Amino acid sequence: MILYMMRLWTRWLVYSSVVMTLLMSCNPPQILNSKALPEVQNMAKALKSQSLVVRVPTQGKKIRYLQAAIQDTARNNKTIIRYKKLLEDAIQSDRIYLHMIDSIFKASYSVTPVFFVPDSSFRAFKSGAKDVFINGSGSLIPNPGMTEDYLLLLTDDNKYKFRLYNRDGYRLPRSMPHKRDAFLPYMQIFWQKEKYISDQVIYFQSRLSEIYQLSPQ
Repeated sequence: MILYMMRLWTRWLVYSSVVMTLLMSCNPPQILNSKALPEVQNMAKALKSQSLVVRVPTQGKKIRYLQAAIQDTARNNKTIIRYKKLLEDAIQSDRIYLHMIDSIFKASYSVTPVFFVPDSSFRAFKSGAKDVFINGSGSLIPNPGMTEDYLLLLTDDNKYKFRLYNRDGYRLPRSMPHKRDAFLPYMQIFWQKEKYISDQVIYFQSRLSEIYQLSPQ
């Protein structure tokens, strides 16, 4: 019975996704009108000298706690073994996530340079630190070539949903993309995490590319 219900739910999700895709293709987003054009042109001009900084969510607090707990000699051996396993799982989960978004950006985004900063180093980055950028393997990039101006791509409690902000963390003008709305997002995340992120990156690539091309010569 459970298997039958899961099959029905999967079919309904697929059909619904197809319908939403068709609706969106029939009604493409309009980013411009005559009043918005000057504003968009200014955004486009700025975009040519900006980078995109992606704040990478990690399990830093959990990892630091487990690392400290493992060193606590007062804990019994069974607990230490369990904590070591939890630590390995947390580190591996962060590596998989970072590798996934790095691969997605390399395949689908080219409008601006992209730099990854783990959330544990984000405060230091905002304070001016330069030794905080990492590659898809988690290694520090010594000379990243970061631009002075940049946009921020941030997540909240849901590490799979991104929103675009200016360098100060404020929402950009309405003519600029902010987030990609999706039909039943939590179901999409449950079934296809990588595709859900990829669709968002492709959306930002498409919208920012359109704006980029409107920069005054």
